Amino acid sequence: MRATSPFFKVNCSPNATIVLVETENLLLGAGFFKNKIIIIPLAIPDSKKLDGKKTNDIKLLCFGFIWYDKGTDIAVKAFGDISGIKLKIVGSINPSATEKQKKFFENIKKKAKQYKNVEVTDKFVTDEEKERLYAEADFIVMPYRMI
Repeated sequence: MRATSPFFKVNCSPNATIVLVETENLLLGAGFFKNKIIIIPLAIPDSKKLDGKKTNDIKLLCFGFIWYDKGTDIAVKAFGDISGIKLKIVGSINPSATEKQKKFFENIKKKAKQYKNVEVTDKFVTDEEKERLYAEADFIVMPYRMI
């Protein structure tokens, strides 16, 4: 089954279908329709911004193993030029990755450097780090090409 992430529609139209974690207030304030928003609660109660950085920017997070079907490159392209959004990509490639997969990840890191609002951290994400990353993010972006 092919699917595209509804997160990419955020910059398009108030009629877009939006999937949102934790709260709908940011999107309602931007003019999106309440009946087009689906709330997906995080497993972290009342997420607090733990990174200590006060900002009005919307913080997006992609994490985990970086590979083609996960669509991380789509997130970089979709959000790289949008002001007011910070995209944080934290992950690594599978230790048994092919040369093609390694090159794909290198290309993502290279593309991300073209944008001041995209940060790539090349590392394995532990469960403890995942909880902290969730808490720091406003949205989790999962732009999978295939589900």
